[in-house]
Amino acid sequence: MPTKNKERTKTLLLEEVQSFTIRVKQLTQHLKKNPKDFSAERGLYQILAKRKRLLNYLNTL
Repeated sequence: MPTKNKERTKTLLLEEVQSFTIRVKQLTQHLKKNPKDFSAERGLYQILAKRKRLLNYLNTL
């Protein structure tokens, strides 16, 4: 039983990382067009930090 939960957790986290990656690409394109949008830049940094933490956590599983 625990291995199924672990695999499900990994799958859900990988999906979340994938959605963060897509959002990062979108924000990067937005910031190329709008370089002075500092709130979007801050949001990008926050998403990058979350994504990095999730990837580090996935490596420990």
